[in-house]
Amino acid sequence: MRKNLIIVNYMRVNPTIVDDLTKLLSCQFDRILVVNPQVRNGFANIACIPSVEIKTFGWLRYFVHLVKLPFSVFRKEVLRDVKHARRLGKLSARYLKELALFVHRSALLESLILQCRELRRRPEEWSILSVWYSVGAYAAARVKARYPKVRAVSMAHSFEVDPIKNDFVEMMKHYMQEVLDEVAFIAEDRRRYYLNEVAVHFGLRNDNITLRYWGCKKKFESTVTIKPKDYLLIVSCSTVAKVKRVDLIANALLKWEGKPIKWVHFGDGPQFGLLKEVVGRLGSKQNVSVHLAGRVDNNDVHRFYANHDVDLFINVSLSEGLPISIMEAMAYGIPVLATDVGGTKEIVTDGQNGWLLPRDPREEDILDGIQKIAGMATESLIALKTNAQRTWADRFNIDRNIKDYARILSGDTSCSW
Repeated sequence: MRKNLIIVNYMRVNPTIVDDLTKLLSCQFDRILVVNPQVRNGFANIACIPSVEIKTFGWLRYFVHLVKLPFSVFRKEVLRDVKHARRLGKLSARYLKELALFVHRSALLESLILQCRELRRRPEEWSILSVWYSVGAYAAARVKARYPKVRAVSMAHSFEVDPIKNDFVEMMKHYMQEVLDEVAFIAEDRRRYYLNEVAVHFGLRNDNITLRYWGCKKKFESTVTIKPKDYLLIVSCSTVAKVKRVDLIANALLKWEGKPIKWVHFGDGPQFGLLKEVVGRLGSKQNVSVHLAGRVDNNDVHRFYANHDVDLFINVSLSEGLPISIMEAMAYGIPVLATDVGGTKEIVTDGQNGWLLPRDPREEDILDGIQKIAGMATESLIALKTNAQRTWADRFNIDRNIKDYARILSGDTSCSW
């Protein structure tokens, strides 16, 4: 019986998913170690859980392993990765630099994991979960190779295998896939892409490459209702970055001639200033008002969804894994208009809980989607909202899906999508 879990992450900012995993899995395991660098936003949300221990490292350990790096890069699997990159025509000075950083960061995580004496003494009682199919997964695989009775699993999202977001999607994947007990993709689209475009070059077994949906919590109670109002309330929620293309929404609304619209955007980012300039041009339109909320706590976003009758959630991203923001909107019965990229079509079913846009939508495509909501009868709109909420409840309720992750971490692989 596996009673103990190590959650591995390498980010200088503690992502929400680490907090969620730790809180939810703390009910399934007697002890959880969270292995992570020192982070700017701390671990206040999980450090208070009695069964959770945080293991971090500072600059001294960082430099010690930097000194050891020349030895680490001559590992057998690292040299094999270099040969693989050369065979694919991707070997370059930049590749070698990124590979050295990859190995160095992984070595830091591995050293923290191996500080756990109980794991070394009774590996059959321990599982390791890497949050990303990257540096942490390599560390988990290295520990698994040394202690075969440890169960080692990695989640896999989008950036790890998406060439739009990551120039080196193949890096060390051969070794990780070969050693890890399971690589659990959170989107079928990303799993298929990995199998067809990356893993196909390895000649390895693929039965450990699975689909395990993640999900989100519904933080506030709400019911599907239609409140009388003389405007459409539209929401978007994302980082304001080039890949998210939030300005497309603003440019589309410049051409809107229908009933009044209130558009609220949650999130900021490197292109927030540019978005403000585009939105400034909407000031001349009498039928469109915009509120750029900027960076907002996730609880406040959920509270907004619960307290407002939102008519439509829009996502026009160029690339996605399985968008949590769409799941969160649907948890509150909000229909979605989104580009057909990544795993979005695994959430949005055209005409049932929203509509899919082309990967590169025109402004007219976005306006057509908004018009569908504007012209919809009350009964049809209630059905659309109910279907959206049911999609979340049936497939993306994290309280249910976490039990699947607990099973695979314990070694029970009977449940999968």
